[in-house]
Amino acid sequence: MMEPGAPICHTCGEHVGLNANGEPFVACHECNFPICKSCFEYELKEGRKACLRCSAPFDENLLDDVEKTSGNRSTMASHMNSSHQEVGVHARHISSVSTAMSTVDSDNGNPIWKNRVESWKEKKNKKKKSSTKVEREAQPPPEQQMEDKPAPDASQPLSTIIPVPKEKLAPYRTVIIMRLIILGLFFHYRVTNPVDSAFGLWLTSVICEIWFAFSWVLDQFPKWYPINRETYVDRLSARFEREGQPSELAAVDFFVSTVDPLKEPPLITANTVLSILALDYPVDKVSCYVSDDGAAMLSFESLVETADFARKWVPFCKKFSIEPRAPEFYFSQKIDYLKDKVQPSFVKERRAMKRDYEEFKIRINALVAKAQKTPEEGWTMQDGTPWPGNNPRDHPGMIQVFLGYSGARDIEGNELPRLVYVSREKRPGYQHHKKAGAENALVNMRGLDGIQGPVYVGTGCVFNRQALYGYGPPSMPSLPKSSSSSCSCCCPRKKTPKDPSELYKDAKREELDAAIFNLREIENYDEYERSMLISQMSFEKTFGISSVFIESTLMENGGVAESANPSTLIKEAIHVISCGYEEKTEWGKECVNSQCKDSMNPLPPFFLLLLLFSSTTSAATIGNATKAATPTPSPTSSPTPPTTTTPSSSSPSTLDPKQIEALQSLNIPTAKDPCIQPSPHNATVCDNSKPFRHLISLHLSNCSADLSLSFTALKSLSSLHSLSFTNCHASPIRFPSDLSLSLTSFSCISSLRRLSGVWLSRFVNLTDLTVSYTPVNTSGLYVILGNMHKLNTVTISHANLTGYLPKHVHLNLTHIDLSDNKLKGGIPTSLTLLEDLEYLNLSSNGLNGEIPTEFGDLISLKNLSLASNSFSGSIPDSMSAIPGLVHVDLSNNQLNGTVPRFFTELKGLKVLNLENNQLHGVLPFNASFLKRLAVFKVGGNSNLCYNHTVLSSKMKLGIAPCDKHGLPIPPPPSKESSADSESDSSDYDDEDNTGEKKEHHHGPSKLILGVAIGLSSIVFLIVFLVLLSKWCG
Repeated sequence: MMEPGAPICHTCGEHVGLNANGEPFVACHECNFPICKSCFEYELKEGRKACLRCSAPFDENLLDDVEKTSGNRSTMASHMNSSHQEVGVHARHISSVSTAMSTVDSDNGNPIWKNRVESWKEKKNKKKKSSTKVEREAQPPPEQQMEDKPAPDASQPLSTIIPVPKEKLAPYRTVIIMRLIILGLFFHYRVTNPVDSAFGLWLTSVICEIWFAFSWVLDQFPKWYPINRETYVDRLSARFEREGQPSELAAVDFFVSTVDPLKEPPLITANTVLSILALDYPVDKVSCYVSDDGAAMLSFESLVETADFARKWVPFCKKFSIEPRAPEFYFSQKIDYLKDKVQPSFVKERRAMKRDYEEFKIRINALVAKAQKTPEEGWTMQDGTPWPGNNPRDHPGMIQVFLGYSGARDIEGNELPRLVYVSREKRPGYQHHKKAGAENALVNMRGLDGIQGPVYVGTGCVFNRQALYGYGPPSMPSLPKSSSSSCSCCCPRKKTPKDPSELYKDAKREELDAAIFNLREIENYDEYERSMLISQMSFEKTFGISSVFIESTLMENGGVAESANPSTLIKEAIHVISCGYEEKTEWGKECVNSQCKDSMNPLPPFFLLLLLFSSTTSAATIGNATKAATPTPSPTSSPTPPTTTTPSSSSPSTLDPKQIEALQSLNIPTAKDPCIQPSPHNATVCDNSKPFRHLISLHLSNCSADLSLSFTALKSLSSLHSLSFTNCHASPIRFPSDLSLSLTSFSCISSLRRLSGVWLSRFVNLTDLTVSYTPVNTSGLYVILGNMHKLNTVTISHANLTGYLPKHVHLNLTHIDLSDNKLKGGIPTSLTLLEDLEYLNLSSNGLNGEIPTEFGDLISLKNLSLASNSFSGSIPDSMSAIPGLVHVDLSNNQLNGTVPRFFTELKGLKVLNLENNQLHGVLPFNASFLKRLAVFKVGGNSNLCYNHTVLSSKMKLGIAPCDKHGLPIPPPPSKESSADSESDSSDYDDEDNTGEKKEHHHGPSKLILGVAIGLSSIVFLIVFLVLLSKWCG
C-alpha cells in the first residue's frame, strides 16, 4: 500500500510507485515531474525521451533499465486486456477515480496543472448541486477544455458568411476587367473585318465566339463576389434534437465500396467503417453499407473483426470526443496530455484502446497473409460449407447484418449504428457494369427505413429525398397538437399559412396519389394519355419490378409497411441485388446502349435506397435463383380449334350472354352458337363450364374496316387464354387488366395500328407471342419481353424493331424469330444459355460482330438462320456440339475462314446455305454428303473452290475448281461477245459441258496464241538480218 501522501502521476492520476531502492520513482531529475513507470514506459514507446514539463532528456541509465523490462510488462499488459470483460472492468475502474487523487505536494506540484484540476473540480461540484433537471448531466464532459463554450442557441443560423478580404479580390477583379476589355477589342476587330470570300464560315465562327464569351461572362459572376460559409454543427443538434422529443435529424446512409482486398487494404476499409460508426449522430439514423463487388472472403472476415472492434472503439470515441475517429490516423498523432486532456482516466483508457487496436491490426494482417494463397478447393466458412463467392464472376447474392437493431451492442450496452455486408449476384452472360452496377446494387438494397438521402464516402455528394425521387412524400393527415411531429427532416412543424407555391405542390401531390392508387379503377383508359398520369409502370421503369420497393417510395419517412412480412422482405432483398434486376430499369437500359463502365453513374433518379432485410436476421443470407416448374402448353403459332362434335345432354350449348354481346360488338355473327359452329373467318374455342360456356380462344381475321375494339367488350372476354388478329386494322386500346393477365397466347399478323412495346409488355403471362407485318414502336426488345417470364415462343418479324438484342432472356424460350427488322449490335452471350432453344431466326437485320463461340451450348437447336446481316469472323467449331441441326443459313454476311468439316458429321442436316460470304480454301465435302442435303449453296465466295477429283464439275456449286495449290482456277480471258464469254466460262459456272466441248472452246485461243508467237519470231528474225547486213556492208 502506498502512503496517503505519496506523489500522484500527473498523466494518469495513479500513484507514481517506488523504484528498486524503495524511493518514489522519478523520471526527470531537473524538475521532478511526477510520472509513474507505466506512463514513462509508454512515452518511451511513443518515441519521447524528454520530460513533458521541462523538455529535459531522461537519464540514460533509467532508459536502459526500462528497455530491459519493457518486454515483460508489455506482455503482461496485453494478457490483462485480452478479454472483453477485463477491458470493461478496467474502464469502469479508471472512470471512478476520486478527485482526491489530484492533490499534489507543493514541492512536486505543477501550478498550471493544479489550476486546471481545481477548475475541473469546481465545475463538477456545481453540476452536482444543480436542479434535478440537470442532475442527469452531473457527469463532466469526457474531454473537458479549459475555456467554457456557451451553449448553442437553436435560433441562431446554421452558417454565417465569411467575407473574402478585398486585398485578395482586387487583383482577380482587375484581371477580369482586363480580359473584358481585350475581349471587346477582339470582337470589334472581328465585326469590322468580315471575310467576304467565306462569309458563312466567318459568321458561324463569330456566333460561336460570342456564345463562348457569354458563357465565360456568366462564369465570372460568382467569382466576382465569392462567398465562403462557416457552418456550426452544434447549432444543428440544438435545433433538431430537443429534450423530450424525438430527433428530427435526417437519416444518413454511408456506402463503402471495395472490390479486391489485396489491392485495397482491408485495414483502410476497416478504418473508414469505424469512423462512420463513431459519428456523433443518432445511432438509429446512421447506417453503413459495405459493398464487396469481388465477393472475397477476406473482406467478409475483416468486416467481422471490424464489427467486433467497433464495440470498444465507438463508446471510447463518444466518451472522449475523439477526433479524428479513424483509429489509424488518431493513434498516429502525438498527444500533449498537459495541453489537451485533463481527465486522468482518459490516459489509461487511451492506452488500453491502443493495445486493443494493435491486436486488431495483427488479426487483420493475419487474414491478409492467409489470403495470399487460395486453396485449390476454394475457401470454406467456419461451418465447413464452401464460400459462395469462390468464383467472383458466378455467385449468388449475399447479405450479412453485423450491427444495429437487434444486433450486438457495445461494451457499455448501448445500441450501435447498422453495419451491413452486401455482395450482389453475378452470373455469366450478364453485364455487371463494374462500379456503377455495384453502387446501384448497394443502394437498391438499402433499408426502407429513413429514406432521406445517401452520403457516398469519398465523393462528398449528398442527395435528399426530393432530389432522388423527383417528388416529395405523399401528404400526411394533420397531427394533433399533443403529438410530436416528424414529418419534416429539417425543421419542426409550424402553423404558418402556406404560400401559393406550397399549395401548388400539395395539389400536385394529391394528383400523384390519385394517379397511383386509382389508375386501375379507371375504365376506357386511353393508352396515349399515359403522359397525363403517373402509373405503376412508370415507377417500375424507374425503380425496377419490386412492389415493396415502389410502396416504400410513397412513405413519408421511408420504411416498409407495417403489414409487410419479414420473410418476404429478405426475398425482396435478394431480388433487388440479382444480376438481371437493373436491366429492367431505365438506368440499366441506358447502360445497354452506352456501355456504362467503372465510372459511377451521375446518380439518376433510380439511386433510391432499398435494403429489404429482416431486422432479426443475423446470419449471412444467400439468395439463389429459383424457378417454379409450371406446366405450359406446347407452343403454336396460332390457336387451332378442336374438332366440333354434337353436344350431348350433359354438355352446355349456350355461351355467356355478356360474351355474346361482346362478339356482336366485334361484328362477329352470333346467330349460331359460336362454340359449336364458329364463323368462317373467326375461330372460337369454348370451355365446358356451367351454366354458361366461356370463350378461351378467339381468332379474328379479315375484319371489316369499321371494326373498333371496345374496353367493355374486351372486359367481358377476360376468360380468353388465346387471342389472335389477322388482317384486322383496328386501333389498339388499353386491355383490361384481367384480360392482360389471363392471356397465354397472343398473335397479331398485319393487324392493329399504332402498336407499342409498352402495350405488349402488359401480357406478362404469355407463353406464345407472334407479331408479324405490324410495326411496333419501342426502344428495344427488353421493353416487350422484360416481364414475360413464362414465354416459350416469340415471333416478331417485319415489325421495324430497332435497338439491340436484350442482354437478359428467359431460359425457357424454345422459339425465337426476330427476322426482317432493324436490330443492331452483336449476339449477347446470354442467348447461348438457352439450352431448350430449337428455333433461332435473326435474319435480315443489321447485326454485326462475330458469332459467339458459345453457340455450341444450344444443344437443342434445330433451325438456325443468321442470313443477311454483317457477321464477321469464322464459323465457330463449337457448333459441332449441336447434334440436331437441320437448317443452317449463314448467307449474305462477311464470314471468313475455311468451311468447317463438322457439317458432314451432322446426320440430320438438310439445308446448308453459306453463299455470299468471304470464305476461302477447299470445300471439305464429298459427293455423298451433298446428295444427302436438300439445299446446298456456297456461291458468291470468290476464294472458295472444290476438289475436282472428289466432286464432279457437273454439280452446280457456283464456285471454281481448285488447282494443285488449293487455289481457285481463274477463268481464261475472252475476246468474244458476252454470249461467247458466258460459253467460255461455263466450266467455272458448272455448266453441263463435256471435256470435248471444253477442248473445242479453248483450242482456238491456243492456236491463235501459237501463230502470233511464230509470226512475231519471223518478223524479229527478218529485222535482225536486215540490220546485220547493213552493219556488215
